[in-house]
Parts: sequence; structure tokens; C-alpha cells
Amino acid sequence: MLFNSIFFLITLIIVIFLFKYTKKLKDTSFICNFKISNVKYYQSVHNRKFANFSVYIKKMHSFFVDFPISFKFYSDQRFKSKIRISYSTSKNDDLEEIFNKHVQFETKTKEHIYYINDIIIGKIDIEIELLVDYGDPIIEFEILKNDICELAKEYKKIIKFPK
Repeated sequence: MLFNSIFFLITLIIVIFLFKYTKKLKDTSFICNFKISNVKYYQSVHNRKFANFSVYIKKMHSFFVDFPISFKFYSDQRFKSKIRISYSTSKNDDLEEIFNKHVQFETKTKEHIYYINDIIIGKIDIEIELLVDYGDPIIEFEILKNDICELAKEYKKIIKFPK
């Protein structure tokens, strides 16, 4: 009887250990490979500046839940601007607005973190629109560390608008 109880406890401990070990194996993230395209600039009427770029997902379809991306706003000088950032997952989709605010840059970097909750097929098209009152803003886009996958490298794009 005592032998059976000890055998049962040892077996139970082994099963719990194996369960936790296999769960860790399942939870290990796959490596995310992204490619960020070159930025395309164009200027429109009334001092509006636009920048477009795409983030390509190497795995052609992915479901992202609370996937963090960051936009940092900084400059060599003061600026005041209305900034609108949006993305779409394909040409037929409506734009998902990420950021639409007036930003007044005085002395420090302003950062906005957005969490994508979407099914991405192939690429994300990001459009940044500026209406600059004064100054020359610089925007840095970055894909942040996350729980979904490990990043293969640092994914960052600095956007300096032409004067």
C-alpha cells in the first residue's frame, strides 16, 4: 500500500513536470520576419505632407492580438502639427485610424504605442499625414517586442519629411 502511494506520487510529479515542459514548448514563440518598405513621400495642397510605407509579413497570413507598434515624434526644433496615422491590411479594406491628434513638440520625445488586433494578409500599408504649422517633425516607427513571436532583428523606420 505504501509502495503504491509513493509510486502514484512519483508518477503524478512526472506527469505534472512533463505537462509544464510541453506547455513551455508550445508557448515558445516563432520568429517573426518582417520587411519594411522604403518611405514614399508626396506633398499635397495647403502644406499637407504625406508619407506611405508598407510592412510586409513573410508568413502571408497572420492573426495579431495586442501586437505593439510604436510611433515616436521628435525634432531638432519645435514643431506643431496635426498628425494622422492609419493602416489598412489590403487594398480593399477600410483604413484603421491609429493616431489623429495635434502634437506640439517642445522639448521631449512623444511616443504613441498602438496595439494591432487584426488579421494581416501579406502586408500592412501605413499612411502618415502631417499638417505642419511650424518646425520639421521626425517620426520613428518601430515594431516592439511582444508575446506573439520573437523578432528576428530590430524593425525600425525613421521618417524625415522633405522641406
